[in-house]
Amino acid sequence: MRYLALVLATSVGCGSVDPLDEPVASGPSEVPETSEANGQLALELVGDGARVRGRTMLQTEEPITLPVSVALRWVLEESLYPAHRTTSTVSLASGGDGEFTLAANEPPPADALRANEATEREGVAVAYLMAYVDTDGDGLLCTYREDCTGDVVVGASPNAMLVYANEAWPLEGAPLFGFNGAVGVRPPAGWSLVHLERQGCETRPIARAWSNADSIDMVVIGDFADLERCEVRSVFTDVD
Repeated sequence: MRYLALVLATSVGCGSVDPLDEPVASGPSEVPETSEANGQLALELVGDGARVRGRTMLQTEEPITLPVSVALRWVLEESLYPAHRTTSTVSLASGGDGEFTLAANEPPPADALRANEATEREGVAVAYLMAYVDTDGDGLLCTYREDCTGDVVVGASPNAMLVYANEAWPLEGAPLFGFNGAVGVRPPAGWSLVHLERQGCETRPIARAWSNADSIDMVVIGDFADLERCEVRSVFTDVD
């Protein structure tokens, strides 16, 4: 169902580190790699970081009256998700659809680059793209940390994940996200996107390499704490 009410039009919710509108210099050999769909620049490499853009879709009847931000949630082995500072802007138009821009200005946390159930390989980190309300105003998605009041997760990208690899994935051996015999992906060194296709509430998704025809969806469905497991899984596609 579409939304009933929305108060905020545009917000900046992830701190003031390296603002999005600040130009970033690139040398002649640092031409950003991009992924573009329908004129939408999905991934841009900027220095050692990455800038991710996508479209937002509001699919909740409950009004969202506080600013919405977008952040990365890195997958860790046998641990809860770490706080990681990113910067983002989110716009949700009166019709419920809009766009977001997220800047990851630092490499993944060291713990995220360790082998875990999702990657099974050292030096590779994968992150969910999450929408949340920054209730404590610290610019960090820290829902599961003991030293924060608990931000409110309200959405996620059901069709995309961000990957960072120290080295390109080997051509031999098992791929990343090769669930249930699927082809999976072999990400390049550095930042890249992976396309996901949901297979149901309790089934891991089908993953494939990102293409120029793809665009990132960010679906806002309301407070995850108030939703049933399968409602959350409809947008938060679990790979771990």
